[in-house]
Amino acid sequence: MPLTQSYGEYIIYHHFNINFNSHVYFITSQNLLTSLQMFKSHLSKILLTFTVIFITSCKKENPSPFWDLDIIGPVAHGNLTVNNFINDTLLQENPLDSSVRLFFEQNLTAVDFDTLYDFNDTSLTSIFAPGFNFTANPGLIFYWQAEDFELSTSNGIALNLATIKQGQIFLQVTSDIDERTVATFTIPKATLNGIPLTVTEEIPANGSKTLTIDISGYDLDLTGASGTEVNTISFLVQGKIADDGQATPVSAFDKFIFSATFTDVQPAYLHGYFGQQDIDASGSDKKISFFNKITAGSLQIEDVNVNLSIENYIGADAQFNIGNLTAFNSRNNTQVSLNHSLIGSTVNINRALETMSNPPVQPMIKNYVIDVNNSNIKDFIETLPDKISYAMQMKVNPMGNVSGNNDFFYDGYGFNTFLTFDMPLSFIATDLTLVDTLNLDLNINNKSYINSGEFILNYENFFPFRTKFELTFLDSAYTNIGTLTNNQEVEAGLLDSNFKVTEASSGTVRFTVNQETGKNLPKAKFVLIKAVFNTSDQNNYQRIYSNYYLNVSLIADLNLHFNPNSNE
Repeated sequence: MPLTQSYGEYIIYHHFNINFNSHVYFITSQNLLTSLQMFKSHLSKILLTFTVIFITSCKKENPSPFWDLDIIGPVAHGNLTVNNFINDTLLQENPLDSSVRLFFEQNLTAVDFDTLYDFNDTSLTSIFAPGFNFTANPGLIFYWQAEDFELSTSNGIALNLATIKQGQIFLQVTSDIDERTVATFTIPKATLNGIPLTVTEEIPANGSKTLTIDISGYDLDLTGASGTEVNTISFLVQGKIADDGQATPVSAFDKFIFSATFTDVQPAYLHGYFGQQDIDASGSDKKISFFNKITAGSLQIEDVNVNLSIENYIGADAQFNIGNLTAFNSRNNTQVSLNHSLIGSTVNINRALETMSNPPVQPMIKNYVIDVNNSNIKDFIETLPDKISYAMQMKVNPMGNVSGNNDFFYDGYGFNTFLTFDMPLSFIATDLTLVDTLNLDLNINNKSYINSGEFILNYENFFPFRTKFELTFLDSAYTNIGTLTNNQEVEAGLLDSNFKVTEASSGTVRFTVNQETGKNLPKAKFVLIKAVFNTSDQNNYQRIYSNYYLNVSLIADLNLHFNPNSNE
């Protein structure tokens, strides 16, 4: 007959199946629970201390005792709300009736400075080679040169001004002269607070020196020495013998070389003409996250409104063409392309205006409404996409240089396209599947396994969904070590005449554990609860409210086999 102890809602039964090779033994059980509090918080911390005293009249043998233990108690608890369907940062609650809607903005494309112009790897070089022999005295300026250097551009870009957000000039000076020299490098029209960029450095005899010059914050006039050019940097270089040096012979073949390279340059502002440029602004596999918690099933949505916004923050006219916009569901390999009058048509958008204040730009914006009346947006959304792809071509200055070299860019203000989704959470759900992973307080040591029993899932369902459950047990590495199923479908919450839940349904779902499955479950650290939802009325849309929930608690009612000599 089993021994029984009761502690509130927890009960533990002790069964002793004694197998001692046909000899007579005496067995006692003591202190099965060290404390009620410890047992309530962690079922795994039950301390089983068994003292076996045996007497034999014949010979001394190595006994192999084992026993079975029945346990029952809670091992996991979870709560599903509207936030388990869609991330709460994307949801908005109507304060009048607590209904919930999805509001989500997805950036499709952004075209910034580096698409139109790139300063990096621009290099200028100046070389002194006298071509005759002479003697250079201390302080002699043996080389002075003013030059214009034209930047390499394409597509008719003609810049007259740039402000540098950040960047450097990598300057190297090499001297073949057998005396210390002083090199001066100046860009007269690169100014910081009105002061031109000038660097002076002593160069060792017959040696070289490398410098990195920070040009962050500099205004760079690109009109050359004359002030009438474009894309042109004017610079001055000078070489002289050190004032405290010695007179030294300079041969016809001695060289003095300046080499400057712009690196890591990011403009804060550009001004001029940006040319006629064709830009591919297409995107593929653009991730969208608002349905990523739904792992399977389908939705029929009642309504959705999408706004496509094209924003031009650049001081240049532009032209757009959206070739396609396609939603992909990578979980079930389905896709739907958007049908709308905008797809395949050309959109012209005027240049932004320069405000000379903060913010520095007034954009030009065009908005296009995409709804259930002018498109297949319902089918698009009902795909439950996790990514979208689109083909988008853009042309800058389609009408040419109509601004007279007065196009402009400000850092952080480019061409943008956005999709804004606004959708009430009102739908018909068919096998809509969510999963939630819970910590499992079922820490059974490696000398035990589960003979038999069941997991009892108590539920309280305040959603308008009929629900089926599945339990998957995971080890510490989140590896599946066993799945339990039950085809029982629990009732939805009770609906009133407006199809709003007014009372939760509640009950239990039982999952049977056999010995084969039970041998692995002691390794379980987590339980993944899969809930499959179907709206209670498949002919009417069910609006979702912020107070809807599904509470679940999992109780283990198990028979454990304990073998103290087990090495498993």
